[in-house]
Amino acid sequence: MGRFVFFMMCVVFCCAPLGVWAEGPAPEGDEGGFYGTAMLGGGVSHWQPSLLDAEDGNETITSLEDTADKETSFIPLMTLEGGYYFDSTGTWVSMDVVDGLEELETSVIGNLTVGQSLGEMGTMALSFSRHRTDVWKDPYLVGSAREMTKSKDRTLGLSWEDVLGLPVSLDVAYTLTRVRDDVSGKNNPDLKRDGETGEATVSFPLFFGERSFVLAGLGGVQGDFDGKSNSYDGYRVNLMYILDMDRWSLSSVVSGEQRRYDAAHPVFGKTREDKGWIFSTEYVYHAPLGYDRYFFQARAAMGETTSNISFFESSTLMVGAGIGYTF
Repeated sequence: MGRFVFFMMCVVFCCAPLGVWAEGPAPEGDEGGFYGTAMLGGGVSHWQPSLLDAEDGNETITSLEDTADKETSFIPLMTLEGGYYFDSTGTWVSMDVVDGLEELETSVIGNLTVGQSLGEMGTMALSFSRHRTDVWKDPYLVGSAREMTKSKDRTLGLSWEDVLGLPVSLDVAYTLTRVRDDVSGKNNPDLKRDGETGEATVSFPLFFGERSFVLAGLGGVQGDFDGKSNSYDGYRVNLMYILDMDRWSLSSVVSGEQRRYDAAHPVFGKTREDKGWIFSTEYVYHAPLGYDRYFFQARAAMGETTSNISFFESSTLMVGAGIGYTF
């Protein structure tokens, strides 16, 4: 779960600011045509990976009770999104690419979205994304250098905003995971990492003010993997606060998740239980120095995963800023 927390923090950290497209995907005036957002900046991450996370300098462990070295590194932040809005039908198509992880060549997020306005019924969007990252061939190898391989995720998502005209949104997603050369899974079938994940979240308002509002989200997640010790059931809660002052906006999100796994871990002899949380806050200032289509963004985020098996514990802190342009 440590890699999941770090990955989700990077997605939150690098994605376009909430205030940019808060009123929908259409360009200004809801006119049809091309639109997009680009942002470039940088940040610093300080994190302690879990022993499960594939990181340089963490190849060899002398014990399964070891603690990984803390790492501090620069993160280039880049967001690029482009799309086309069909004003006659209320349909849009968009594609975004986010680079902001430590190894850009192996951690590129591409997201294709097709959305449709349903009038008083709300807005619905279908998305497809791909993500790949480094993992260990055998994470539990002790006394010898562990070798890296690739894990690939393909995710299909469906979101429905303003469901039936109500201030409620529903998000569901299905992810298929494949790990190349899974040595640990070959050694023990209960450790296989190929599988699928399904999750669903419903979000609703707790408070609406003239300039601010609070949203809450409740969700469930289920991982069904070939290795039963990697399969799990879990739940997630989110709380978001947004303050919109026209020229600038401030938003904060806190999210917590708990997972309980289906079977005893064959390496540690007990059933794994993980808890994780993420907090992020973002400040966006529009039209700096009078340049209408530009915006300045500053972010900070932190997160932690705790587990009844220390091998899977991790923590992360990130700060950064960037300049963006909308068209």
